[in-house]
Amino acid sequence: MDKRTLYAVVLAIFVMVSYSYVIQKFYPAPKESPVQINKTETVSSTISNVSQPLAPSTFDSAILLPSETRVLSTDNVTYEFSDMGGCLKSIKIKKYNGLEQKEPEHIYDAKFSQDAIFSIVGIGEEGDLSKTKYNFSKTSNSFEYTTVLKNKLEIKKIFSLQQENGLAAEIVISNASGALQKINYSMVGASNMKSSTAIDKRFIETMVFIKGKQKKIRGVSANKQNNIYTGNIDLLSMQGKYFTLVMKPYQPTVSLTVSKNIDNDIYSVIQSDTIEVPSGSSVSSKFLLYSGPVNYTLMSGYGAGIEKSINMGIFSDISNILLSSLKFLYKLTHNYGVAIILLALIISILLYPLTLKSVKSMKQMQLIQPKMDKLRKELKDNPQKLNKEIMELYKKNKVNPFGGCLPMLLQMPIFIALYQAFMRAIELKNAKFLWISDLSTPDRAFSLFSGGFSVNILPILMAITMFFQQKMSIPASSSTAGAEDSVQQQQKMMLVLMPVLFGFIFYNMPSGLVLYWFINTLIMFFQQVKVSKQFHVENAIV
Repeated sequence: MDKRTLYAVVLAIFVMVSYSYVIQKFYPAPKESPVQINKTETVSSTISNVSQPLAPSTFDSAILLPSETRVLSTDNVTYEFSDMGGCLKSIKIKKYNGLEQKEPEHIYDAKFSQDAIFSIVGIGEEGDLSKTKYNFSKTSNSFEYTTVLKNKLEIKKIFSLQQENGLAAEIVISNASGALQKINYSMVGASNMKSSTAIDKRFIETMVFIKGKQKKIRGVSANKQNNIYTGNIDLLSMQGKYFTLVMKPYQPTVSLTVSKNIDNDIYSVIQSDTIEVPSGSSVSSKFLLYSGPVNYTLMSGYGAGIEKSINMGIFSDISNILLSSLKFLYKLTHNYGVAIILLALIISILLYPLTLKSVKSMKQMQLIQPKMDKLRKELKDNPQKLNKEIMELYKKNKVNPFGGCLPMLLQMPIFIALYQAFMRAIELKNAKFLWISDLSTPDRAFSLFSGGFSVNILPILMAITMFFQQKMSIPASSSTAGAEDSVQQQQKMMLVLMPVLFGFIFYNMPSGLVLYWFINTLIMFFQQVKVSKQFHVENAIV
């Protein structure tokens, strides 16, 4: 690569690393704080007029959910429910990538009744039902929780499994009074997303889709102030690095309130539209909760549009295409490491015309470099004439000074999309290749100092390959010139600094991503060798 091309790549890497920094800045790992619970006190709740959004309950005196649970389970997921509030207490992922896991991934857990998914934290004059113990019954394929209010309204929650990672919920409101009743309710939506590590925690982001428009929910304050988003909610999601919780309401809503509990976990409350329940009749509201890996194919199988919630960054569509290609190659090779190598090879072939143009432009610049150096020395006191002569030199030799940079810039969306895809690809989690036990983590070939420092071989190999690749881009005149000018000094300095910088940036990145970048660098090196040999034979300076 020439200097301009390297600047373009560094810019792309800067964008990638900056993204991780921004995630860390806005979503820092939470600090654990002791929770003071008064079990004998009731929970205060905010009750509003039916035309106003109902705010979440406060946590001044929180009620812990009891440890006893009831379990609905598929091969992939275990859902645990609590009779207190008739709510969802925890979600564990037992199987993903088609493999049974030794330790289930605990992606959701509620300590308190008022921030547990499907808890009704406000309903008409009855207020907060999250502290109510519901009556439980079980059918052949569902759980039912029932409670009766003072105004003779019966609230029934029906939970049933839907495919391998879905939970269908139906709230049925029956009116046994002698008059029409108008009511609305507030129910806890997707909340309390968990992650196995502090680093993964920083990837968690909450999104809401209102009237088809996506809004990222940022800046939920640590002092638990409410953030209210008004409008009909299409989807509500909490997406982590590998897993996601997505809730789909099938009936009109008026608002979403997002807040934090006393553990600084984000939780949300959906406000229903006003519901008219005639005497002797029932009205139902339905929801779908997807709990599982961030997987476009799996999520689109529900036919509910929940796959729209997948966020892979600014080039999300390209990321999804690349992931689909990687999974297709895996089906052929049965190894994700080999699939990554093939993907790097295929992309290099597809981008070869751009790479060829970039390398040729770089070589053209190298060929005229001695003449440019000579002009700079002769016309150092006449900058206007120097610029004119350099432009003439470009014109005579048909050299585009930006020709080496622009083709690389066109490849930047693919590089950034690959970074985003590989950083979140659950397919790489626990995937093995050669000495690498998990392609979603650094390769950790061996440890030094009693396990205190892991030696990662792939970033080192990538840096070495980059060093030789860059060495080819330094003009031969640079090593023979009697006195090196500042440009030549910069080139020699970058010959060492750039590989070291890239090695440092990639050192603790997922080994799957580093493997791709290493293979891509190796392929570009050999392409550059081939083009250089042809170019020196075919070209001469005017």
